[in-house]
Amino acid sequence: MPEQISTATDTGILQVPETIAIIMDGNGRWAKKRGLPRTAGHKKGADTIHTIGLEANRLGVKKLILYAFSTENWKRPEDEVGYLCKLPGLFFDRYIRDLMNNNIRVTFAGELERFPESTQKMIRKAVQQTEANTGLELCIAINYGSRRELLLAARQYA
Repeated sequence: MPEQISTATDTGILQVPETIAIIMDGNGRWAKKRGLPRTAGHKKGADTIHTIGLEANRLGVKKLILYAFSTENWKRPEDEVGYLCKLPGLFFDRYIRDLMNNNIRVTFAGELERFPESTQKMIRKAVQQTEANTGLELCIAINYGSRRELLLAARQYA
């Protein structure tokens, strides 16, 4: 059973943060240590995010940011990149009903254009389906990178 968390400021009890960010890293290494393919680790990570998202929503967290796929991830082996590109679709196929039932709103940050059309559609559909929800905002950072962000900011400034 998770530790009880309160927002009461005068009790000295841990306060719930408004925003939590998670860098999705180490899932492939987790799988390899267990003799599994790296993709099994990525699937386990997605399933764990479902659990974390529901619990964060229950606790009153306002925003959960998942740094899920950086621009550097394109350098991975082709079969692993292919699986990672399909993972959002698998996640939303399996969990969109839970997200809706728990009033969780999906957003994304980054650029979808390099992803397969089916992945782009699935992410946009999840955003559209949940846009009226008022609970936790589940923000998926996808195809992001610090170098890319600096370049975009410099171009915008110029």
